[in-house]
Amino acid sequence: MLCPNCQHPNTAAAKFCENCGFKLQTTPAVPQPQSPAPSLSRLEKLVPKQFAERLLQSRTGRVEGERRIVTILFCDVKGSTALGEERDPEEILEIMNGAFDFLIEPVYRYEGTLARLMGDAILAFFGAPIAHEDDPERACLAALAMQEKIAEYGKELKRTRGIENFAVRVGINTGLVVVGEVGSDLRVEYTAMGDAINLASRMEQSAEPGTIVIAENTARLARHAIELESLGARQVKGKAEPVNAYRVVGVKTERESTRGIVGLTSPLVGRADELNLLQARMNDVVNGHGQIVAVIGEAGLGKSRLIAELHKSFAPIENQKSEIINLKWVEARSLSYETQTPYAPFVDLFNHLFDIRVEDADVVAYEKIKTKLNELVGAQADELAPFMATLLGIALSGEDLERVRYLMPPFLRGRIMQAVGQVLGALAMQQPTVLVFEDLHWTDATSLEMLSMLLPLAENAPLMFLFLLRPNKTDPAWNFIESARASLASHFSSLELQPLTENASRELVANLLEIEDLPESVRALILQKAEGNPFYVEEVIRSLLDQKLVVRDGERWRATREISNIAIPDTLAGVITARLDKLDEEAKRTAQTASVLGREFEYAPLSDLSDASPTLEPSLDTLQARELVRPRRDAALRAYLFKHALTQETAYNSMLMAKRRALHKRAAAYLVEHERERVNDIARHWLDAQENERALPYLLDAGDRAARAYATTEAIAYYERAQEIAKQVDDVAALRRAYEGLGNALGFTIELPRAVSVFQEMLEVGKAHDDALMQISALNKQANILSLRMGQIEQAEPLLLQAEELARAYQDKVGLGEMFVIRCQISLGTADFDTAMHYMGDAVQVGKDLDVKEQILWGLAHLASTYAFMLRFEDAEQVAAEGLTMARELDNREFYADIKTTESILLWRRGNLDAAIQAGQEAANVGERIGLPIMVVFGLWGAGWCQWQRGEYEAAVNSLEKAFQTAQPFGEFMPFLITMTKAPLGSVMIEARIDRTRALALHKEALELSNNPIAGMVNGAAWADIGWCALNLGDAALAEKLFGGALEYPSFFRLLMRPRNLLGLAELAERRGEFDDAQKYIDQARAFADEKALLPFQPLAALQDGKLQAARGEHERALELFDGADASAASMLLRPLILDARVCAAQSLDALSRAAEANEKRAQAQALRDEIANLISDVKLRDTYLLQT
Repeated sequence: MLCPNCQHPNTAAAKFCENCGFKLQTTPAVPQPQSPAPSLSRLEKLVPKQFAERLLQSRTGRVEGERRIVTILFCDVKGSTALGEERDPEEILEIMNGAFDFLIEPVYRYEGTLARLMGDAILAFFGAPIAHEDDPERACLAALAMQEKIAEYGKELKRTRGIENFAVRVGINTGLVVVGEVGSDLRVEYTAMGDAINLASRMEQSAEPGTIVIAENTARLARHAIELESLGARQVKGKAEPVNAYRVVGVKTERESTRGIVGLTSPLVGRADELNLLQARMNDVVNGHGQIVAVIGEAGLGKSRLIAELHKSFAPIENQKSEIINLKWVEARSLSYETQTPYAPFVDLFNHLFDIRVEDADVVAYEKIKTKLNELVGAQADELAPFMATLLGIALSGEDLERVRYLMPPFLRGRIMQAVGQVLGALAMQQPTVLVFEDLHWTDATSLEMLSMLLPLAENAPLMFLFLLRPNKTDPAWNFIESARASLASHFSSLELQPLTENASRELVANLLEIEDLPESVRALILQKAEGNPFYVEEVIRSLLDQKLVVRDGERWRATREISNIAIPDTLAGVITARLDKLDEEAKRTAQTASVLGREFEYAPLSDLSDASPTLEPSLDTLQARELVRPRRDAALRAYLFKHALTQETAYNSMLMAKRRALHKRAAAYLVEHERERVNDIARHWLDAQENERALPYLLDAGDRAARAYATTEAIAYYERAQEIAKQVDDVAALRRAYEGLGNALGFTIELPRAVSVFQEMLEVGKAHDDALMQISALNKQANILSLRMGQIEQAEPLLLQAEELARAYQDKVGLGEMFVIRCQISLGTADFDTAMHYMGDAVQVGKDLDVKEQILWGLAHLASTYAFMLRFEDAEQVAAEGLTMARELDNREFYADIKTTESILLWRRGNLDAAIQAGQEAANVGERIGLPIMVVFGLWGAGWCQWQRGEYEAAVNSLEKAFQTAQPFGEFMPFLITMTKAPLGSVMIEARIDRTRALALHKEALELSNNPIAGMVNGAAWADIGWCALNLGDAALAEKLFGGALEYPSFFRLLMRPRNLLGLAELAERRGEFDDAQKYIDQARAFADEKALLPFQPLAALQDGKLQAARGEHERALELFDGADASAASMLLRPLILDARVCAAQSLDALSRAAEANEKRAQAQALRDEIANLISDVKLRDTYLLQT
């Protein structure tokens, strides 16, 4: 059957359209009467005046379509077809009109919208066009009211017309729909479309007469207030999986908290100061001083939880916080659908105080009132009881009724308020009392008036009025609080809750999920969405658990798949949509338009998108007054910020996709014309407008900009999207840029094999399009990653040969220059310095010929390091200075960090170890910020090595340990990073007496790895580090092998560490008594260190020479050398070397029988040893060092 409303084909048995919910015309034997649509005047009688005004406000002009989370209610009369066969259509009309009175009134009472009125059924929405944060609950309450009224109406029909079993069935579901006006000029209807409508219809069809069946989505959102009975999973047409259904039983006697997640709990976090303040006010009450306290905070910031903790801390048990034993604590709650119900919170309060239950008959309830009043006011109970009963809506009889029935309304109202004051005053005089008024922002005007009259009680009684409310400054409750603040200042306190700090939010997530091993990416998304709101944290976690995106796996939590975004949970969407719906139409439209621009938005593009509407200024004022947006004071241009990201997201999601696309298109066009430099925003807008080809050049520019800023993750995302689009539109030039950008960005990560794959794919595309330049670029870049990042030099060689051949054939100087630089770096790594210089000179020249500054800088950076390892230090310093200047000009932090690692070596060789450490640390910090781990490793290695030479052992271990941990993920590709960090780390630990077992294991692993040709690139330094430890531990054979090998192995540290390895051989020869050989090695080391101005090795050579002279018995000469080593090392603060020189000097003085001088030298050594020990903060490690040194 075709739906006459939307033309959707439906099954024969369908009563409602399976697409839009329209009532379908069946084919009964007797024609159905026309829809009895009640007249406007009759409907107006059913609509509360205040809600009618809000509806009219939301319906001015044509209603614009929106995407919304809506609760849909279907209700139809059981057996209407048979009724039509038996009775005259006019009688049916009368019967149905009577029924509709009872069905429609609850819809409007709970501020729903009657969307469609059919022959025997109604369709209603809760949440459109006006949303409330409790729409699912309202729909259930409306349904219960319908059933109650129809049950009474059915009895009347049976009595007056003989109709048996007249009943209705109701189905409810909550979900995403598109709402708006549908139709033509002849007939327009406000309706909704979407799968959620179909499921509501299915629930209605499955319900028994006289019952209400709701789907899982509604049950989840309403079960805190509504008693439900599970009907199990039901197979529903159109659904692949069974759907859980529930029967609505009634309203819960005690509402449950909407906060928290079943099975997951957390102590109160981040509110210690607030709790202390409230406890102080409570103690004032206990001591007889009444208080008025307002706890103010946005929805979800934890007002109720804070008060629950306060109550718990003053429970009538032994505790440390108060001497109170018998505190009276009474709570009253205002509900969102009772804002026009007089005395609503007081009804709740006194029902709790008098212990009146829903099922209590009026007689029973009245007896409870009198009993409690007798306890409180004694003889006055009979006088006050009728007025308290009237407040609570309890029917009176006899003399009690006579006391109230003839009073004029103003007098009755006054007597009720007077009675309430007497009762509460008596309660407070009997025992300290706390009256909690939750959700004061929903309190009716009459109750606020009564509260104003009651507040002075706090001046003379141990009574606390504790108000919980949101900071909605346009609500009457806000004015009430401000009035109390002014008139009762001495008794008034207010507490404004702020969002949790990031640390507190992290603690809350950890507590809820019990352990801290939630994937960090998921934790970051939760914190980003929630922005410090505890309720938001809980609801985001709940949504992840409900969708099974995060599951318990044994004792751990894990994500079932990659979670890149988290949709706004329905609960939060309801809260935020309700706030947006309270805006006037223009302000709401402004919020939606601004949401397209982003969480931060500037006035100029917003004005353009709003067509310079005259209502823009007042709309922005309204949004600020409602605290939905705030101005950006720090922005250069006039700009604003949505106070919460979820507000922006909800406003954005409420718009139809077509409207969003149109606004994104206009936003992109505006930025292209006026702010072209905002390439990432332009790209985003073109993409969201589904104008992918127009987005492509801006994606590439955004990727380049992110890469230059070393925002690697963002750069990768831009290039990947650009690559995808360039393939779709077959734009080869753009595709080349995307490949180059993506591969280079991946080179900053541990995904080096993927980078190789990207360049291989780029090579194939270049071949397919006969693009030689694209092929040259791909070959060079692939070779660069393989050789210099992954150590696979042999695999890189044929690629470089191909690149050179093509580059020369096509005269591609850029490609040649890039190839020269790569070959230079490979040569440097294998200590082939002459070849390295040849290629570097060619690379720099090409860069200068082309005036490509980035290539010139690349050449300068590697030329500086090449000069340094060739020991051409003056040339290295000059080139490094030039390179640093250019790096700063180009804001190229990669080569800035690279040159800083070279500068660290240059400063060390001059003996300026302070500056060398700082340069290394700066290089590491920059490398860490831009995501380039190799610079972190080299920088920290340089800093750690210098700290070791200065005896700053703890600092050295920390630097080298971090360098080692940073290098770990790259061990497979760049094993030399592991070797160069493990070797010195183990040596420092042995020298400082820190965990010798681990230190030896580090050396063993480094030695094994050093046999790898790539790992061996640093053997000149690593073997020296391990060799000296082996020597001091008595393994002379290993030491000799390492020192000799380091002098010959083609490592880029070979020349730099030559004196150190020669002096190691000298020590070995001296211990064997081969003094002439030892002298030869010492002389070579000293001459080399002097020639190359390697200042830190000069005192080391003097020390070693002194030891040799002492071994020969030449103690006077030895003393001269020891003192010289001491003085030279002191200028560089090489503490361990100085300590060694003083100990050796003391031994020579003993040999010369100069005991006093020997003791003085030992005292100096002792003082220096203590100085070194005091640099170790760990007491246990410090004591071990002192004991064993």
